[in-house]
Amino acid sequence: MEKKKKSHTADDPEAKLRELLKQESNSRCADCGAAKPRYASTTLGIFICNRCYGIHRSIGTHITRTKCVGLDNWSAHDVQRMQSIGNAVAAAFWQKNLPNGYSIPTAEASDSVVEKWIRDKYERKLFCPVDSTINQQQCLGYLGASHSSKEANSQIDDWSPFIGANSTGNWPASNPSSSMGVWDPFSSDATQSNRN
Repeated sequence: MEKKKKSHTADDPEAKLRELLKQESNSRCADCGAAKPRYASTTLGIFICNRCYGIHRSIGTHITRTKCVGLDNWSAHDVQRMQSIGNAVAAAFWQKNLPNGYSIPTAEASDSVVEKWIRDKYERKLFCPVDSTINQQQCLGYLGASHSSKEANSQIDDWSPFIGANSTGNWPASNPSSSMGVWDPFSSDATQSNRN
């Protein structure tokens, strides 16, 4: 019995993901810079290598949900998130407050060093913005949006659970449940959707 070949049309999620991986910023792991990442965090919108994929899985799905490009099934929403964010935009956000001279681990770094980096970045949120005055219009810079206002607002709605923007478009100053006083974008009030 002959297997049918998959259609590689413009609506094919795998084809879209392969195109995204060809972009220079997505051609290396978002966390350690290893070449040819084949995994992704669909919640963070980043492409990652095999080692970092394992670390993301150990952190938990409450922070990062992972998939394999080419093996797992991808929803249109997951693909759209990857298109909207990607490694460059994610780095601009998650590493915005990286101290001068901070040494970002490379693919040659030990597993423990890379794990600390990943946990500091996404779980402890040590390097992302915490300014309560940032609003949705300023977040367009993080998305690199040069779109119409309607398109930009829909992208912001999709990104807002990760940056902590509430329904008014402003960031809460802090999340009372956070021990560091840093806004937790995965708290229940941050992930509430006001879409109709």
